[in-house]
Amino acid sequence: MFIKIHKDNYSDYLGYGIWFNNGKDFEAYQLVWPNKNGDFPWNKGDDEDLDIRQPILDRNMDFKFLEKENLAIYTTKYIIELEKPILYVYHEQNGDWQFVCGTTDNNEDVKTACLKDIIEIDNSLNELFNLGLGEYAYRKSINDKWQRDKIET
Repeated sequence: MFIKIHKDNYSDYLGYGIWFNNGKDFEAYQLVWPNKNGDFPWNKGDDEDLDIRQPILDRNMDFKFLEKENLAIYTTKYIIELEKPILYVYHEQNGDWQFVCGTTDNNEDVKTACLKDIIEIDNSLNELFNLGLGEYAYRKSINDKWQRDKIET
């Protein structure tokens, strides 16, 4: 099945297309295929990882992460309760996500939340949907651009 790609996804997936067309003024389509059972990623089937292996590019502009919206992530009470800005994001080698402000490293301050909830706190985190395992992103303030680097082991 072909679906029309939402223009908000062009920058994330169609860099050469933008370059070739001198901008985003073109239409692009994604070929979406079913799994062996005939389920598409938007169907509720037995293949839970199908939507991760095949992201659907016509939707989910407010939540670009490939992980499930209810994935448990780590953060701190300073972000959840005191509304401090998220300045550091870690995508651990084991797949865990941490969203922190740099205010504390005390274990008593750790909170868990759903990935979708943390994205609703700061929608700019959508820019980090493709942060690789063992990578982190940082910025000096909420107004700065995200920078990326490898987590030193």
